[in-house]
Amino acid sequence: MLTTFHRVWDGPHLVALVARMEAFLLETAVGPA
Repeated sequence: MLTTFHRVWDGPHLVALVARMEAFLLETAVGPA
């Protein structure tokens, strides 16, 4: 049960994490330039 909940919860969480990472990388690349 906990594993299923974790798997269902991890989907959107992973997407948000990747999006935040991309935004951070974009900011870092564009910032100093």
